[in-house]
Amino acid sequence: MKNISFIFLIVVVMQISCKKREDLSSFVKMNDKIEAANDISSIKNESLLEVIFLNAEKNDVLFPQKESAERVHEISNIFIKYLEDLKSAIKAKNSSEYVDELFFNGGEITTEGMEFLNYIENYKESLISTVITTHPNVAGVVKNNFDIGSIKDRRGKQTNWLTLNYKGFPATSSIIKLSEMQSDVKRIETKFYSSLLDVKLRDSEAIIKKSDRELANNEKINSDEKDTNAKDEKEKEIKEDVKKKEKVEEKKITTNKKEKLAPKKVEPKKKIVPKLAESTNTNNPKIHKVEKKETVYSISQKYGLTTIQLKRLNGMTNNNLVIGQKLRIKK
Repeated sequence: MKNISFIFLIVVVMQISCKKREDLSSFVKMNDKIEAANDISSIKNESLLEVIFLNAEKNDVLFPQKESAERVHEISNIFIKYLEDLKSAIKAKNSSEYVDELFFNGGEITTEGMEFLNYIENYKESLISTVITTHPNVAGVVKNNFDIGSIKDRRGKQTNWLTLNYKGFPATSSIIKLSEMQSDVKRIETKFYSSLLDVKLRDSEAIIKKSDRELANNEKINSDEKDTNAKDEKEKEIKEDVKKKEKVEEKKITTNKKEKLAPKKVEPKKKIVPKLAESTNTNNPKIHKVEKKETVYSISQKYGLTTIQLKRLNGMTNNNLVIGQKLRIKK
């Protein structure tokens, strides 16, 4: 009877263990989906930015919109980068104890915990001050999504936001919450860029496709112009070479006539016919090595490219970069 009870206990423990593994697996899959959606949002936001920049180039009146879009993009990127580093640290440890030790020291919040709260507050205040005048509705969304003031728990007790959301939770749960926070940042970006373009969110896809077509057409026109210029240069070189040869022949004939009239034979000097200069390709690709704190946007600006062009050159589907990564840069 004891053996049967012991075997039954083992089976129950194994079932519970399997259940926990399944739960953890589902959490991981959930986070993967959120991160995949965030990557798509990043590409969408980059495309909307391209449209805003193109409009500002065509119309100087829209330059303030470009500046505010750049500011929102910068503020968002700083916060998203911090959240990504925090997620990486938690993923490496994969322990709920690590999160508790990172943010809490008994009943007190640690330096790292205060840093986390400060990053949230700085993001919120910086973004609100940037958009409050022109887009108060976006400012309201930021305030509601990133309100980290004291709140009541299930028992009605007043508790600080960090303790209620991160203390005693599994590491995967904390990672998902950070991914969702990144998602909120990107969604607010999309809302702001769409407001600048005065389009509804569902119409932004059409705007992006139109922008891509314009960029593709511009690239084709530039390519055709380069081909035409190269052809003209080649024809010019050939004509110059023909003229030089004609001059040499004329000189030879003149010299031969003089030789016949002269009493003494004088050997004509040898003429050197210049060779055609070898054409050089000025469009060879260059390589840029990614350094610390560099982003797709900063690198593209450095070389006079758009972020879409830079990503297309390197087959990139997102904005993630690794220090030391080599990128192709088309001059």
